[in-house]
Amino acid sequence: MDIIDFVTNLKVFQKVYEHEEFLLPFHFNVIDELHANENAHSRILQKLLLYKRKNEYPFLLSFLEKFLPDYDSIIESPLITYNQEYIDLLIEDQKSDFACIIENKIHWATDQSEQIARYIKTVINHGKKNIFVIYLTSDGNKQVSDDSFTDEAKKILGYKDENSTGNFIPLNYREHILPWLEEDVLNNCAHKDQKMIAGIVQYIDHLEGIFNIREDKKKMNKELMEHIRKNFNIAGATANDFERLAECQKLLDTFQTELDNLKQEMIQNNPWNQPPEEKAVWLAKQILETLNKDQEIIKPFTKIWIWKGTVVVLDNWIYKDNIFAIDIHCENLSKFGISLFGRTCGNDVCKQNFSNIFEKKQWKCQNNWRYLKSYNEITKNEEKNEFIKDILTFLQDLKNLTN
Repeated sequence: MDIIDFVTNLKVFQKVYEHEEFLLPFHFNVIDELHANENAHSRILQKLLLYKRKNEYPFLLSFLEKFLPDYDSIIESPLITYNQEYIDLLIEDQKSDFACIIENKIHWATDQSEQIARYIKTVINHGKKNIFVIYLTSDGNKQVSDDSFTDEAKKILGYKDENSTGNFIPLNYREHILPWLEEDVLNNCAHKDQKMIAGIVQYIDHLEGIFNIREDKKKMNKELMEHIRKNFNIAGATANDFERLAECQKLLDTFQTELDNLKQEMIQNNPWNQPPEEKAVWLAKQILETLNKDQEIIKPFTKIWIWKGTVVVLDNWIYKDNIFAIDIHCENLSKFGISLFGRTCGNDVCKQNFSNIFEKKQWKCQNNWRYLKSYNEITKNEEKNEFIKDILTFLQDLKNLTN
């Protein structure tokens, strides 16, 4: 393929894309605007599974029947807990030995050491023997680590390999949860539950937005595909068409690879000249990498992940019967800095437990519930290192409280 013709067609494609994007209707989704994290997705799933009608739990039943292998039990007295004993979601039958652990990784949260193994032991201590684990990811590309899913845990669940997973069930939102919501949940809500229906519609739309498959973009995507067919000489689905498609893909992949290589070289030479958002993403990764090297200091937090690319979240630290989290914002201006807040409590409990640390660090309470240390923009390595040092010092101060 002539590279000049290829580039010319790409320029035309860009114009078509911009035109189709301009024609899209204005879109508004409440969940999009609230920036739902993994905890929010877990709470939504819990709420759906708790939906009760005529003393039955129709969505819980359809969920278990659809996703658990050879499921033939009847849950008489379900208990569905969120974020208790570090487990995202736990479904238990209070009258039998059944339990299903759901570990939510929709935003690619890092697997913690022996995480799945610890959850299984927790449920065994509840007296459960018929145990399932659902490892719930965004699109199926994230795989559970052996460090989290230990050999002992695999043996308990009957896991042999990827083709014989026993009671370990890898699910994802795109291929499993989204179709379940559309087919089993939305179509089976009682007509009187209009607010429930509205919430489900918004949630389905939110997930479709994550995967770029919203209904209002279908026409746009179709137009773009037709443009590609016409201008890149891909008429149908013959062997020649597939060969032509592969040729285009190879050119794009090669170009993308070299762009990535060039970008990495530029970042290594001077990461501080990146566009602000990319610089924030890079800084968040630097911080996460540093934290993961010190497993002892992050041990109290069962989840450590990056939210929206620029916020490092240390989550689910249980202290004095309350759950706390830390956000490390790597964006500029007012969002830049470290904050500690209660997941299950407000400013008064935070002040009561951590006032000495806050006063020593001169942290201020923002919005009556979040304690924050703000920073100016970081523009060089010395400032970055000082920022990371402050983070580690603060984590050590918290760790000292539990010793």
